[in-house]
Amino acid sequence: MRAEGGRRASIEQLLEAGVLAISDGYRARNLELGRPGLPFARAGNIDEGFHFEDAAFLREEHLPRVGERVSQPGDVVFTSKGTVGRLAFVKPETPRFVYSPQLCFWRACDAQVLDGRFLYYWMHGEEFSRQVHSVKGQTDMADYVSLRDQRRMHITLPPLAEQHAIARLLGALDDRIHAGRRVIHGLEALAQALFQSWFVDFEPSRARAEARLPEPLRAGLAELFPSAFTSSELGEVLPMGWHRSSLGELFPGTDCVMTGPFGSLLHASDYREEGVPLVQVADVKEGHIGGRDLPRVGVHKLPTLERYRLREGDIVFTRIGVVGRSAYVPAHQAGWMISGQMLRARVPVEGVVHPRYLSQVYRQPLFLSRVERQALGSTRPSLNTALLAALDFLVPSRAVQDAFAATVLPFDRRVWAELDASRTFESLRDALLPGLLSGALRAREAEAVLAAHA
Repeated sequence: MRAEGGRRASIEQLLEAGVLAISDGYRARNLELGRPGLPFARAGNIDEGFHFEDAAFLREEHLPRVGERVSQPGDVVFTSKGTVGRLAFVKPETPRFVYSPQLCFWRACDAQVLDGRFLYYWMHGEEFSRQVHSVKGQTDMADYVSLRDQRRMHITLPPLAEQHAIARLLGALDDRIHAGRRVIHGLEALAQALFQSWFVDFEPSRARAEARLPEPLRAGLAELFPSAFTSSELGEVLPMGWHRSSLGELFPGTDCVMTGPFGSLLHASDYREEGVPLVQVADVKEGHIGGRDLPRVGVHKLPTLERYRLREGDIVFTRIGVVGRSAYVPAHQAGWMISGQMLRARVPVEGVVHPRYLSQVYRQPLFLSRVERQALGSTRPSLNTALLAALDFLVPSRAVQDAFAATVLPFDRRVWAELDASRTFESLRDALLPGLLSGALRAREAEAVLAAHA
């Protein structure tokens, strides 16, 4: 079904008319990479937004060779090789970057015919997805959608006013989602800064050792920190009474680390539309478990899989493929279940380690790099229970750990609220998008739906 008054146009026609431009990225040589310069964006840096923390950079002196392959506001970014189909929209505030060959961009060049943000949402829709899936697996190599394939595609264009309305409506939802992510990142940066100060730089203990008051600490908290330092057996200088240990040493003979159920315990026939959410590798991102579209295990299977269900304070790990991502399990995700792709760490509630402190340990870059170095397997790295149980970490006094958990609890609660709100907005956006693109739902009708959820 087409939008009322819409027309179906070939991408080739739009290219020839100057309405649209499509190109892939710049093929950089290693000697061209380095700073200062612009991020050299690859597929891994694109996922409903831009993540340049670990991106390579293309040196400034080589930018003249790049030509049009530098991002512009309004570009729609499409991963066309390997992980095909990731999309992102370049906003005015997005840092400029250079496209790599793994990426293509679609650039609306005539605002009187094509709204660039509408184009972005169209590329999330069925018409574009169907055309991508029909061509991406044509070779024996990794999935690939060539520029030639893209030029052969077609697009249904509603009248420009309707394009604007669709872009404005869905864009408002996406802007709210991204605003929530900024809040989340800010709060998590505060928690990380606190962890760095207390448990890496030892600032409160250093202040006490120098007979000065650590300014940021509330009354009575400074006394929880040691006022002297000692050398460990390995020569590391630590606050007095603090030491390094591992889960295996602290909790020997327990199943504090365990793997999820293997295929012999869980079969495709055990999944149901209703049931217990099952956490897999793709569901763990940036320290959290995603709450949308998780597969569900039928309640008939729970008696035999009870030991794999999660409790508040558990920490889950990805153990296959993308190794070492972890997430703390909040109360509202207790009762969910881990898959065989995951590990679960659980410490006693009244033990020497607070689970919230431990979850922050596991998110430290240094810890993650250790996991990556030691992950087993050369072609497909994996993490097992013995390896995770043997990795050592700093064990401060339980009182200081409790203080850390109490201090970051308000941050965590706001983060969980923002994540929940984002999932709601994402569900609304995804529910509205097919009808808006097909013409079954007009923008003014969708606005009424949103108003009802306000």
